[in-house]
Amino acid sequence: MREIQRQPNLNQEMVFLKKSRWSCLFLLLLGLVPMAISAPFPIEKPDSALQAYINRVLQSHPNLEAMQAMAAAQSYRAAMSRSWMNPDLRIGLMNQPDNFDLWSDPMTMIQVGVMQRVPFPGKLRAAGAAADAGTKRSELTTERERSVMAGMAAMAYYDLAGAMAVRDWTQRGAETARQMTDAATVMVSSGMGSLSDINQGRLGEEEWERRLIASRGEIDRKQAVFDYFENQPSTAGNFSPIIPSNLPSVPAVEVMLADEVIAATPQVKLALAEVESARRSEAAARLDYYPDVDLMLAYGLRGDLKSAGGVDPMTGVATPAGRINQDNMISLEATFPIPLFHKGNQSAKIQEMRQMRIAAEAAAKDAKLIQVREIRELHSRLTEELASLQVLTERIIPETESAYQNTSADYRSGKTPFMTLSQVRMKWVMAQMEAATTKAEVWGRYYQLMAALGWMQIETGEK
Repeated sequence: MREIQRQPNLNQEMVFLKKSRWSCLFLLLLGLVPMAISAPFPIEKPDSALQAYINRVLQSHPNLEAMQAMAAAQSYRAAMSRSWMNPDLRIGLMNQPDNFDLWSDPMTMIQVGVMQRVPFPGKLRAAGAAADAGTKRSELTTERERSVMAGMAAMAYYDLAGAMAVRDWTQRGAETARQMTDAATVMVSSGMGSLSDINQGRLGEEEWERRLIASRGEIDRKQAVFDYFENQPSTAGNFSPIIPSNLPSVPAVEVMLADEVIAATPQVKLALAEVESARRSEAAARLDYYPDVDLMLAYGLRGDLKSAGGVDPMTGVATPAGRINQDNMISLEATFPIPLFHKGNQSAKIQEMRQMRIAAEAAAKDAKLIQVREIRELHSRLTEELASLQVLTERIIPETESAYQNTSADYRSGKTPFMTLSQVRMKWVMAQMEAATTKAEVWGRYYQLMAALGWMQIETGEK
């Protein structure tokens, strides 16, 4: 009977109750009074465990490593785009007769030369600007992915923390069910109860055991997601995330929807970088069909001809048998393509890049609309969850606690059946489980919202 008379102790589970009243009142005032500020709203600093977890995710996740490598590759590509083509070294044998005698013909020579392509003025500069814009786009893609990854990791962290909190309350419910069965047994032995109370108590134990099995399975699934972000096969038992006792302070939606705030979000910054990249590519396309010039300088080595003597056909002078000296030759050549279809090919290329630029500009406008919608949805869900948590902690949990105390006294005096007592007790424990889940969702949603705004990078020390 001592266990059934003991009052539920909620001091540890409801440590944030008094603070939450003022937090929720402040939240309501923020929602009613429009605010216009240029600096980001002060955000909640993550606890050390969450901070360490997010840092590990950002440092080791292979998805981020791949994006960082792609951004580095683009930066090298940008450096190459400004460089001239490497010169070609040419070595050849010209006008070799079919008798394989190297110097039997006056035109035979060994030629050594070098060719260099000289780009049309402005081409390299335009190509470099387009490549730099592509590098900036790659860097912002990585930045956006880091912000998204940080928000998703925070959600995984609090999902696991909430599942563990629910498991703890489920274990308390199972223990309470066993205590209530023991209490029913005592009541029957004293002649104040019935065997059906014992049967109902045992049935309650089985129901709570089923809930405990389901709770453990939920933890396993949440743990798998948690380990995925940390790039570990399993961290079960090595790290237990916790839910802060306080609640986050959420800025008014008008603050987050300000033009300068939306323009600074990772998604919109990336969309604007796509526009700039398309503009630079369009400018480079205008020079694509202007011809480059290939310059070649060659030196021809001509050996001495063998002569059996006679008359030189060129001078008519008799020559003795021996070798006739020939002068070496220098050749200079300049070639460039003629764009015969300038109006067709170049115009089509320019029009293609122009349409790509128009598409990028339209996508940037859509990105702003999507960002506004996402922030509004996240803010709405967060405020809804905060309000629901307030009702749970300030009204439902205290009322179910009081109802359990009163029902317990009525049961001991024989005024209330055992089933009513069991149901009231279950409602109290279920309310605590729901409060733990909702609080974990509040914190996870808060950091998801901060990630959408790009403010998670401030918290993790990543610029």
